[in-house]
Amino acid sequence: SDYGYTVVYIREDDIITTFGYRVSPFEVERVLSDHPLVHECAVTGIELEEDKTITTAFVVLKDSRHELERLKQELLDYAHRRLARYKCPREIVFIDSIPKTANGKIKRRVLRETFSLL
Repeated sequence: SDYGYTVVYIREDDIITTFGYRVSPFEVERVLSDHPLVHECAVTGIELEEDKTITTAFVVLKDSRHELERLKQELLDYAHRRLARYKCPREIVFIDSIPKTANGKIKRRVLRETFSLL
């Protein structure tokens, strides 16, 4: 635009409400995607129990030959150095591929439904 900023439209159901904070998944995804071992990622809120949602990052690695528990902690630390504490994912889940629509948008609802503990 002429004003030097970009407008991003965020669907309300993509916003994560966690421990009283509202978190945009796009900001968290942008940070984690910068990590050299991350091929792509999707971030959404996963309900652990009623009124308890945690920010969860689903990560596809460029190379799967890593010790995953150590890498999970490395990614959490990486996020903590670059994001406000309340925006950081509480959980990292390694998956083979991110579910997407035909035009490439992430299907966060599929991730929520597949991994929700409710």
